[in-house]
Amino acid sequence: MKKSLAAICFMTALTILAAAGCGSSGSESKTKSKNSDTSAHAEITEENITEETQTDIVPEELPDTTVETTVLGAGLENARQLFSGDYTYKVKTTFSDAPDEEIETVMRKQGSKVYITYTDKGSKKPDRAYYFDGTTAYDIDFGLKIYSAREVWNDYNLILSLISRNPENTEAHPSQDEEYSTEQYTYPGDTYITVFDFRFDKENKLQDYTVTYTVEGQDDIVQSCTVEKLETNAEIKDEPLENLTDFGGMSEDQRLGFCQGICGEREISTDNMFEMNITTDDLKRIDYDTFTKLVYTYGK
Repeated sequence: MKKSLAAICFMTALTILAAAGCGSSGSESKTKSKNSDTSAHAEITEENITEETQTDIVPEELPDTTVETTVLGAGLENARQLFSGDYTYKVKTTFSDAPDEEIETVMRKQGSKVYITYTDKGSKKPDRAYYFDGTTAYDIDFGLKIYSAREVWNDYNLILSLISRNPENTEAHPSQDEEYSTEQYTYPGDTYITVFDFRFDKENKLQDYTVTYTVEGQDDIVQSCTVEKLETNAEIKDEPLENLTDFGGMSEDQRLGFCQGICGEREISTDNMFEMNITTDDLKRIDYDTFTKLVYTYGK
């Protein structure tokens, strides 16, 4: 399995959600993942958006000269209101350059808590997650059974992030089905142009949408999202960190032993590590993002 662009942008971006240079889901977004950001991402990730979705890519910072105010259509306004309190949002995402790689993202917001799980196609349980307990944010990797606190938490609901960035109202492609209406919004970033095409039913409920990322001189990347659930309630059950190891809390010797064990299980060689400028001694101090990238780039 591989991480979605959203997940990749997310993890690098807060490092996340700020993906400096996530204009394509490219080879990095296809990093092997047995556990994504999906993402997410789960959605818009900021430019360095997980691993991983919502589930999605966060548009670039708008220039300070932007003065016009976006006029939200009935459909997007309805979605904004649904996201204003507690909610459960489930979406399936694919990218045009990897159509067979599908990520299911479930975002739950309950009070001040936010819990986002990413499940790769073929997995029966979530592979990775992002969790904010109201005070501290965490990256979670269920496959490796580890988690790590992050210094910054950004609530990265793709749609709310889009709205907050004051996109341009642009002409939507007309729906081919009379049962649906469409709305289009364009985000003209410095590096790439992002176009959102939303489709709503007669009750203004969001059905699906596409996000087209255009970079001059490169092929467009199209992110296709199908909304499977959007409810105004949520329940974050149990404790997401239970039975997992705090990667950041390990001593150097513990981290070295743990990383060597994983590298042995996943058949990651010293040559593989060398390609990422990592030595065996570096494993004592390696950070969560670098280690998970190593595992999902070269691990089996």
